[in-house]
Amino acid sequence: EALALATKNDADILVPIEQAAHPFPGGEVSLVATSPYEASRLLAPESWATIAAKNGGQLLVAAPGTDVMIYMDARRPNAVDTMRRAVGVVAMKATRPLSSQIFKWSPAGWALVQQ
Repeated sequence: EALALATKNDADILVPIEQAAHPFPGGEVSLVATSPYEASRLLAPESWATIAAKNGGQLLVAAPGTDVMIYMDARRPNAVDTMRRAVGVVAMKATRPLSSQIFKWSPAGWALVQQ
């Protein structure tokens, strides 16, 4: 029940991911930073389905700060290394750093990418 309520609350306050994303310098990674609660988007992997579909279902996501998420197409060459570098840069600048973990999207939920 608590997870369902948290997911509903997030849906009520967060702009849809398709509207909130912004290209990161260099164009490989996209940034989502419209709310202090951005990291809670991880509670609802289904909300990423449209973006994942645009990336052939191959999407990497990270929440290096509580108020920022980054994502990219996992099919790109060296995608995991690119994400690691981007996570490091964003985490260093984050007001409230959160995690260096990278997740891969699937319709069933997130899978941790081994570091």
